[in-house]
Amino acid sequence: MGHDCAIAALAGGLDDLTRLGVTTTGRTTTGDEALSEEQPHVAVHDGQLLFACADPRLVESVEAVAAELGARMAGVVLGSTSDFYLLHLREGDRVRERLVHEGETVESSGEPWAEEALFDAEQFAEDGMLAVFRGVSGVGLDEAWMNLEFYQLQWAFPGDASDEEPVDPDEESADPDDSRYVPITPIARSLKLAQVALIVGIAFEVLFGVLVLTTDADFGPPVVHFLFVVLAALALFRGQMSIGAMLWTAAEAAVLLVAVVVTAIRTDDNVALLGAFAVYLVVLIGILGLHSLRLRSFERAFNLGG
Repeated sequence: MGHDCAIAALAGGLDDLTRLGVTTTGRTTTGDEALSEEQPHVAVHDGQLLFACADPRLVESVEAVAAELGARMAGVVLGSTSDFYLLHLREGDRVRERLVHEGETVESSGEPWAEEALFDAEQFAEDGMLAVFRGVSGVGLDEAWMNLEFYQLQWAFPGDASDEEPVDPDEESADPDDSRYVPITPIARSLKLAQVALIVGIAFEVLFGVLVLTTDADFGPPVVHFLFVVLAALALFRGQMSIGAMLWTAAEAAVLLVAVVVTAIRTDDNVALLGAFAVYLVVLIGILGLHSLRLRSFERAFNLGG
């Protein structure tokens, strides 16, 4: 199962964070829950601080702490929803960053670390990133991680509003947040919505198929329905929830919508069912369009896709 989160490992202890003004709130949780929390969390394990949350800016902030302390760190952003993965390693002045999108390294800086050979040995990008993280830090997203006690941190990330330093509305547009680490959570939410919508569509088509085989019902050209099912199934079961897959599926849904409306006008049979399906297709096109826009905004933040 893919993850949409950020994790990091930093040599040191909680006292190092306290000296830099980063404190705990007193709330604790488990490692698996920390991965989905918007607020950053930290655990202490084998002389290291292990960080986790759903906000990708965690890696940027941990890297800043590593630079301040002169400590070794490893950070990974996992974005299975958008097929985006970021690796960030630091030890002293030695800094390495590698950005992987749709299985390809699209951006990198610094000399590769020996542990990165572990990435190429894995079939999937997420597994490769986690293998490198384990190779550098000695820990991974395993059962031991999930059962660790994580402390919630009071820690503002780049771009967050601060009570001590209020943002002047007149200066906000002139000095925007230039963090490259953009939120993945909205994309994850629109992905889940798109997946549910596609499942509903396949259920509709199964019902139509049963009715066609058992009655004389007419729901429009079979080939249009077939293409829609194929594209929806590929997006769902092969994980092809990319911009291209979303737009192709939305385009086919639009063609199907026209066919359904024409069929409903032409025949008096199953008008209510065809009407309900037409409304569904309109909603589906909107959902797929929203997810595509969010993916595109994400890619622009990293200068991906042109």
